[in-house]
Amino acid sequence: MEGNASGIGAIAEVSKYKTFLDKYLMDKMNDKEEHVLKHNEYFASQLSISWKVIRAKRFISDIDLETARIFEIGNILHEFIQKELFNTEDYEIEKRIEKTIKLPEKVRIRGRMDIFDKYSNEVIELKTVSELPSFPNETHLAQLHFYMFATKVNTGYIIYINKNNLEFREFRILFSKNYWKKVLEAVRYEYLDRVGDLLE
Repeated sequence: MEGNASGIGAIAEVSKYKTFLDKYLMDKMNDKEEHVLKHNEYFASQLSISWKVIRAKRFISDIDLETARIFEIGNILHEFIQKELFNTEDYEIEKRIEKTIKLPEKVRIRGRMDIFDKYSNEVIELKTVSELPSFPNETHLAQLHFYMFATKVNTGYIIYINKNNLEFREFRILFSKNYWKKVLEAVRYEYLDRVGDLLE
């Protein structure tokens, strides 16, 4: 009987902490900075995502708990790699980048650069995924180009880490003026679309 009581108590204790963890994850997802966006502001991680998609996401209140858990696993792995592999004087970690750009309309782009290699003068972006891609994601390319543009460097890396088996794939990216021009053209199109929506 005592063993059963002890077992029930342990289960109740685990259930209590699971409930606490789930609440923590949901609160963290709902409080993310990306949910706050002015009409002339962009986050570097959203440069290739349409305004309508971003705006729709802001009004989604019921974030899937399983998605929150998966995001948190990725965040933990992301922070671990930064701390264990790049935490030396040669690197700047989570450097805040903000820049006002004329399109000719003024827009402000901001974000946090994962890693800046001061010795090699290169930008490194880490991305945790469930499956390694064959090519860099378009959103990640646009984000990396913004950081390279803002820091005036010509070389960057996107490193994908599979959170299921810790395998990784690295893409070396050279700054392309033509590609960055296309990104800014898309940003301006989205900006005008935003202003039009706000005036309706």
